[in-house]
Amino acid sequence: MNHVIATIDYDMAGDVHNHLRHNGIRLILEDGVKAVEDSGDKLKVTLGKGELECDMVILSVGVKPESTLAVQAGLEVNSRGAIVTDEHMLTSDKDIYAVGDAVEITDTVTGEKGFVPLAGPANKQGRIAADNIAGIPSAYRGTQGTGILKCFDLTVACTGITEERAKKSGLNYEKSFTYSSSHATYYPGATNMSMKIIFDKSNGKLLGAQIVGYEGSDKRIDVLATAIYAGMTIYDLTKLELAYAPPFSSAKDPVNMAGYVVENILEGQTKIFHWHDVADLPRDGSVNLLDIRTVAEYENGYIDGFINIPLDELRDHIDEIDKTKPTYVTCRVGLRGHIACRILSGYGIDCYNLSGGYRLWKSIFQGVVPSAKDKLINTETMQPLNRPVISVDATGLQCPGPILKLAESVKNANDGDVIEIKTTDPAFGADVESWCRRTGNTFEGLSAAKGVTTAVVKKGGDVPCLAPESGDNKNIIVFSGDLDKAIACFIIANGSAALGRKVTMFFTFWGLNILRKPEKVKVKKNLIAKMFGAMMPRGANKLKLSQMNMGGMGSKMIKKIMRDNNVDSLQEMIKTALDNGVELVACTMSMDLMGLQLEELVDGVKPGGVASMLANAEESDMSLFI
Repeated sequence: MNHVIATIDYDMAGDVHNHLRHNGIRLILEDGVKAVEDSGDKLKVTLGKGELECDMVILSVGVKPESTLAVQAGLEVNSRGAIVTDEHMLTSDKDIYAVGDAVEITDTVTGEKGFVPLAGPANKQGRIAADNIAGIPSAYRGTQGTGILKCFDLTVACTGITEERAKKSGLNYEKSFTYSSSHATYYPGATNMSMKIIFDKSNGKLLGAQIVGYEGSDKRIDVLATAIYAGMTIYDLTKLELAYAPPFSSAKDPVNMAGYVVENILEGQTKIFHWHDVADLPRDGSVNLLDIRTVAEYENGYIDGFINIPLDELRDHIDEIDKTKPTYVTCRVGLRGHIACRILSGYGIDCYNLSGGYRLWKSIFQGVVPSAKDKLINTETMQPLNRPVISVDATGLQCPGPILKLAESVKNANDGDVIEIKTTDPAFGADVESWCRRTGNTFEGLSAAKGVTTAVVKKGGDVPCLAPESGDNKNIIVFSGDLDKAIACFIIANGSAALGRKVTMFFTFWGLNILRKPEKVKVKKNLIAKMFGAMMPRGANKLKLSQMNMGGMGSKMIKKIMRDNNVDSLQEMIKTALDNGVELVACTMSMDLMGLQLEELVDGVKPGGVASMLANAEESDMSLFI
């Protein structure tokens, strides 16, 4: 597995992460990179907390102006060392002009001074300086910060200010997330793009935009850059007449759609909440939490606390919703959530829609596709799939479209038939494997290229996935955080793994402390979560005995006896379990309640919920609750 170390805007990291995982690359969000040493075919990266061997490193370290000559010449520079000029590119010396990456700029959005080294502004400044030197009046209006880069087949682009800049500047801003296809979905080859818009809540003025996608992402960012430069508002985006033909766009271009979504927010048609608000929503019944996706989508993954009432059945169940309580709704990307909110508002319910939907939330908190292959292969035999297949084109469809198309194709297929389905929904890779497992079909492979994910599914299998008659898997539910019980858990787990059994350990509540990393991990937490973290033991070495602990003396005695008798420590048992393929699953609901995040747990732990635990239990001949 290749590794990439990078720093990426948190909201948009999910799509970049998905793309890298599809290409067999692991993304590590780290801010503690100390040194990089090239040892030939591998790179040795020294982090703030250890070392990592990898094949690639991306260091987002930024740049600083090379203004030594200017300083020696006595020119005025700002605190960052950038050369100060006026709008004509004239420095503090009336006979010297300065242009390019070394000069201070004025941000066209905020009006603040800054430093944005880009080739486009540098070239424009050069022409303006030349005009003024030649006696032609010319002025530079400032820098907007429009940039774009290519990450393998992925395009990442931005213009205007980021949300972080909006916060620091104290702007009255809001944001929205949309997912649109690059062109009409009925024309082959459509791919998805993720778009984030920053706008002024008071007047709808467009402040910034970011796009992650494939084909067509560049032209949309150029349109948005032009709109920002012209001082246009969100309302103007809805009125733009952009080129349309099915191979190039939709009748409502993604830029138009972003405008419509924000217009709904500004006009009060839809109230929204965001991914970072989800954890703080009460789960005590004081609010309604609704997931209005289909049952199949919901069963493949959901946010803890949200109950499932499909959109098509919402009116039939309206009497089950307490109209006196605020209602928070999520769907896949936000579109159906908007429709649900309009329905609920008609019944007098105060309703809020999750911007970006479950897809955005999951990309941030749970990740996607567990593995990727360069070619379609059978994951058991590791041999290429050369059999005739039934081809299904689900490109351009948003969830639940791809899953529904797959279900329909499997229903009409014969047992043993192979279905190859292509989709542009990045989350489909995670959903399809779970769907196969729960429906008794066989997941055989996954690949991705240029934004299109291809999954191979065989109808049926030798053993039904949901209710095996003689399963010999082992399911261990670890509720306790006591040292002696934790040791017993891992002795049983490692013994079962040694016998060739598949072992799943589901850690919930105090059992999660067994999996905590011993060192402090830098993550964002609220006050209560920080207090929980400070009070709970940090990792296996800090656990206490359930009896005869004696202020910690008992734990030390047990550890010494284990060393004297050549018994592995609990930390070594955990590592052995992971090496032997034992699946360690952390209960996401318990993590939320206890203020723990996945980054704080030992590497190799997977997030999961009750449905995941029950599915493992159904496939096991033994379930232990410890």
